[in-house]
Amino acid sequence: MYQYAFLFALFLGPITAHAARSCKPAVTVTEYVTVTGASTPVSSLSTPLTTSTSIVSVTKASSALEQQPSSAETKSQSSAQVNDSLPSSTASSPYADATEVNVNIAAKEQCGNDDRLIMPGMPWTVANSMYNSNRMVGTQCTNYNKVLQTSDKTYLVDWTSTTNIENVADTNDICKGYSNIGIGKNLKKRLSEVKSIPTYYKWSRTIDGEFKGANIYDFITSPVLGAGEEPSSNEFMLFLKIWGGQVPIGYADGPAATFDMYGTTWKMYQGKNTGSGQTVRSMIPDTPFEGEFSGDLKVWLDAMVEKGYAGKDEYLNIGNCGVEVFYGNSHMDATVALDIQV
Repeated sequence: MYQYAFLFALFLGPITAHAARSCKPAVTVTEYVTVTGASTPVSSLSTPLTTSTSIVSVTKASSALEQQPSSAETKSQSSAQVNDSLPSSTASSPYADATEVNVNIAAKEQCGNDDRLIMPGMPWTVANSMYNSNRMVGTQCTNYNKVLQTSDKTYLVDWTSTTNIENVADTNDICKGYSNIGIGKNLKKRLSEVKSIPTYYKWSRTIDGEFKGANIYDFITSPVLGAGEEPSSNEFMLFLKIWGGQVPIGYADGPAATFDMYGTTWKMYQGKNTGSGQTVRSMIPDTPFEGEFSGDLKVWLDAMVEKGYAGKDEYLNIGNCGVEVFYGNSHMDATVALDIQV
């Protein structure tokens, strides 16, 4: 099921695996292994984040479904530009001092429907995974720019996502693809072996007219080592910010549970991916994140284990973050740090 493609002796070798999206057949991410004699892979986060991430409470939700606004309600302007910029508090972030570092990986534009850059020596793949491009009129690009490093030796990938996709009536509810950063290092470990998953996701989005999509994290666990989109798997999605009224699988059934973490309350929706069979559980925050998120994603996955949605001995097979894209004209500049620590 997997294929090995070893790079030069100084770098890492990828093992391709299928990553999952709630609205897609499959996306490829990369798991890195060390080639004999190769240098040690660089961790994207050298130390766990100190952001408070404790779960305050977990309650069963029974309230009526809160309807998300439609794309027409959300974006009434026809051509005005909206700058969904970063909050001023970003300046105090521990990542504010990050500067460019030379890792010998050239900037790359990726506008092909399955373009991807495996980053030698880094734990990431930058992917333009437009799995429903046959239903898309327009283009999507996911470009790698550079790698940044903070004073404490934390690495971040700087990338952009540019969407120019027409809003076509009979396909505007179809997710066209996933512009994303996939993590490869320390995948296929049991959840009980994972100590933390520190992350940081900063973005600034400009919208010209309208845009439908969402900034998310997406992880897949399974009792089966290496399993991707299949009935044995559990897919967990963390929605940070939604544009244009996108809703997750199971939204019509109302929230199944409520969680307090990362400084806000989250409603969890669940349902089956009818194409591949895995159960998808999506978290929607009551207060969307405006341009910045940081935390330990193990807190989220531990909450899923505590509620019985995944077993502590299940394998963490897939992990990534990025943008689900439906349609619109938008440009996003982003930086991401994502690491799995065992």
